[in-house]
Amino acid sequence: MSILNEAELEVLKDSRFANNSTGEISATDLRDHMQDMFDSDKPLSGVITDGIVSNIPITATPTKYDNFTTNITSENEIFVPDQANGRIGVKEPIFGFVSIKLNGAWNNGEDLKIQVYSNGLPNPITPIEFEQEGQGGSDPNLFNIVLVPFIITSSMISAGGGQAWVEMFVSSDTGNFNVNQYDVSFQYQYRVYSIRTVG
Repeated sequence: MSILNEAELEVLKDSRFANNSTGEISATDLRDHMQDMFDSDKPLSGVITDGIVSNIPITATPTKYDNFTTNITSENEIFVPDQANGRIGVKEPIFGFVSIKLNGAWNNGEDLKIQVYSNGLPNPITPIEFEQEGQGGSDPNLFNIVLVPFIITSSMISAGGGQAWVEMFVSSDTGNFNVNQYDVSFQYQYRVYSIRTVG
């Protein structure tokens, strides 16, 4: 079965279901169409995580954050989690949502900036940028970003060679320092098929 947007489901409905006055709609047609609707509405996500990493350097230059060791989700119809390269591939144009949780420690007065890029560049449609000040070199500090809209278009997928690569970048405007990471989670998820029409 397939994950389809609303317009694609409508076209498929018209091609599958003839005028039933002649009894041309089969039970198989109905089951297939219902399965496509269920598949298209199920929540999908790409999630990569990691645990403790000490002394991660932060500078003024945005640098890809690649301290990930685990794919929480497997490849699915939309997402390709790739913890080895610190990124999540996206195979379809979507209006999705990014969530980031970084639990770590960095010096008081130092601002950690997190940005989300597509194919190594800031997303021109839905840029994501957040900053948070440290609480001290040994005091845990939770950087929690939840369900921020992030759009991937067909042109971004083409530029990425068949999938757009969504990545987390870090930098600082307050000088160089290190972050001690306790755990991190980077997630991109897709929720409702009716809004997946970008591209």
